[in-house]
Amino acid sequence: MELMVGCLIATLASTFLMYGISSTTSSVQDIRLEQDALEELIGYTNRWQSYIAAGYDPNSNAFPQGEPVTIGENDNKKGINATLHYNITEQYTGQYSKYYNIKTWIRWNNSYLTGERSKQLDFELNQMVF
Repeated sequence: MELMVGCLIATLASTFLMYGISSTTSSVQDIRLEQDALEELIGYTNRWQSYIAAGYDPNSNAFPQGEPVTIGENDNKKGINATLHYNITEQYTGQYSKYYNIKTWIRWNNSYLTGERSKQLDFELNQMVF
């Protein structure tokens, strides 16, 4: 009887230990993915700011919605597919004062032990035309 109780306690302890390790690993992976997604989103948003500041018309549809990128890719791990999106609207503050409201976001899905999670990061800013 004591042997069975000892085995049960050892099994429970090792189960909780493995759960803690896997939970920590998935949390670290999630942080790295968010960091990579943030870097991609910053670059994408800066590119749109540059186009608008230079006088580019964002309503010409030269860039399609849903630009695919890969995040979280390194030497020994395959990356996760993500998509970059934008919504740009023209705004006026006066007769000769025009600016654009830029909304950009990135979406990705990541699978964990508990299932698949969908994540999104958003930026919103205003850019004047020079």
